[in-house]
Amino acid sequence: MDPFDIGVIWGVGQGGMETFESEVENYVTGNYVPRFSPFFVPKLIVNMASGMISMKFGLQGINYTTVSACATANTAMMDAFNYIRLGKAKVFVTGGSEAPITPASIGGFSAMKAMSVRNADILLGQVVLLIKTVTVL
Repeated sequence: MDPFDIGVIWGVGQGGMETFESEVENYVTGNYVPRFSPFFVPKLIVNMASGMISMKFGLQGINYTTVSACATANTAMMDAFNYIRLGKAKVFVTGGSEAPITPASIGGFSAMKAMSVRNADILLGQVVLLIKTVTVL
């Protein structure tokens, strides 16, 4: 299959928190001297998720990352479905992922009361869906 017919639409909830926290910590502990990594901004850009998937598998079709909080994977999958339905692409790698296991992320989600107090609920996870074909009636 032509790699230009295979796209990636990936969803990310926030992205880059670990990098952000690490760079801010280095800034604060380094007497506020701005010595940021040259990779600071590229690691924060959420589009890197779909870009890395495309580069790993040589996919050259439509490529972008959605950001819509907890619904972001669903948004990515709906977009992929619509592109296929409209005949803009044949195949998509789509879904979403997040790994905000950092002090600021956990603190923020805890402050919103979004974290389980029983440690038994499924709150964070990943999903992958490959849409191969869609028949439109």
